[in-house]
Amino acid sequence: LQFCSKEITNALEHAKAHFHTTIDLPGPTGESNRLSMEPAGTVLCLNGGNVAHWLAQTVQCLALGNAAIMAGADSDEYSVVIANWLKDYNTGTLQGIDATADSEALTEVLNTTHLDAVATADLPQLIKAVRKTLADRSGPIVTLATSLFDISPLIDEKSLCVDTTAAGGNASLLAAAS
Repeated sequence: LQFCSKEITNALEHAKAHFHTTIDLPGPTGESNRLSMEPAGTVLCLNGGNVAHWLAQTVQCLALGNAAIMAGADSDEYSVVIANWLKDYNTGTLQGIDATADSEALTEVLNTTHLDAVATADLPQLIKAVRKTLADRSGPIVTLATSLFDISPLIDEKSLCVDTTAAGGNASLLAAAS
């Protein structure tokens, strides 16, 4: 699978740059603001026709700490390849299902499995069908990543704002009062 090693390497580097990132943001005196990036959860990675993109998206999803479900022909065979690529990473779990773009199995997975995001690329008709199926689902909104380096659906941004102005900017005074 040398044909996809460059894309997988690039996807890993991109994921590494965002993996559990915490950023201290500027704020007024007496306020602490922190932004962190965490895994989104369970992501369905669909083979959109380009195996290199599919594998790279799955690797990127796992490297970000998500649980991934690979949907495509030969997903079990490719999961071994992915495990080798990620042997030095603390990743989420990987599961494979044999579901192709036009199969009932894919529709069932999209409708019945707890998903936090779906990742696929390459086939506009597949993306359109997935969007429709996700829109028709009941429950929480499931985001869709439609390009290889679009990681925003694969991570959750969390912010923490601590306002210590009531204690004169001294957070230890707030802790002592409680």
